[in-house]
Amino acid sequence: MKTNKEILESIKGQLIVSCQALPEEPLHSSFIMGRMARAAKLGGAKGIRSNSVEDIIEIKKEVDLPIIGIIKKVYENSDVFITPTIHEVEMLYHEGVDIIAMDATNRVRPDGKKIRDVFPLIRERFPNQLFMADCSNFEDARVAYQLGFDCIGTTLCGYTEETKTKAYQTLTLLKNSYMTSGSLLLQKAAFGHQSN
Repeated sequence: MKTNKEILESIKGQLIVSCQALPEEPLHSSFIMGRMARAAKLGGAKGIRSNSVEDIIEIKKEVDLPIIGIIKKVYENSDVFITPTIHEVEMLYHEGVDIIAMDATNRVRPDGKKIRDVFPLIRERFPNQLFMADCSNFEDARVAYQLGFDCIGTTLCGYTEETKTKAYQTLTLLKNSYMTSGSLLLQKAAFGHQSN
């Protein structure tokens, strides 16, 4: 079993491939996601990002790469949908994913709180778990760093009210975030249509 430091070092500067499909999408199937993860590894991926415990279980059967786990769940009272509550964090933790990614924007979460309120409690409850902050802008990344997230991603750049109408530059967000924190950053690059 790798240490947290070894996990982060193994994906630093490497390709991380997102293997996920929602129920309404044609490739939705844990079996297919497992095969996609295997194909990604054969293509040089050093990490996998996946949605749902079912898909993660199947992916673990196919590859031995670090997994960034998320659970997309929509709640009526919130725009936060990537690992939005402690319940989803617990599910991912108990499945044993290497890194749990969660929305780290300043938006109100389903419990009526913001990331500043909930993450310190999550970190206290799961002190040895790696966490990735899915951010939309520099301020999100700055706050995530201060809160103690282990890595930062630009996953939500272009998906929040603040960033979806701007010609927001993902690389600028990365550069500014790195210059400020020096922490390990993960970027989700996409061309054309993006999917979290």
